[in-house]
Amino acid sequence: MKDILDKIITEYAAKSPFSDALFQAYTTELLVMLIQHLQADKGTRIRTKTPTEQLIESATGYIQDNLQSNLTLSYVSDMYHLSQSYFSRIFKTYTGFGYNEYLKHLRIQKAAQLLLNTNMPISEIASQCGFSDSNYFSTVFKKDAGISPIKYRMLRK
Repeated sequence: MKDILDKIITEYAAKSPFSDALFQAYTTELLVMLIQHLQADKGTRIRTKTPTEQLIESATGYIQDNLQSNLTLSYVSDMYHLSQSYFSRIFKTYTGFGYNEYLKHLRIQKAAQLLLNTNMPISEIASQCGFSDSNYFSTVFKKDAGISPIKYRMLRK
């Protein structure tokens, strides 16, 4: 890299007809070397997660494992001893989703899997995915998937 830097300095100071072209070429070569170095270094560095990242990772894992439960924002934020507003804010920052949006998405995703891979009644699927009312589940599912759970189940045939 030092040799390339010397060449860059030389061409910058020179007034020959090719100085500008050589200056740009050497600068580009230096940038490519730096990028290669950073890419190689990226694979060897291990970045530790911040306590907030660890908390959100724990919370999302808990949510995924307990979709059938009543997972209100209040309940989950209390589990981590945080206010609802703070938990909600950091949750969205790290996941890209609002809490309720994330929860609904996971529940619908699990329901879709169960609809396609099991013969469980829709009311049981609704219950296993955290919906206490199968009619509400059908409404939410249809709004999200574009078709009713019954029609979605027929897709597997």
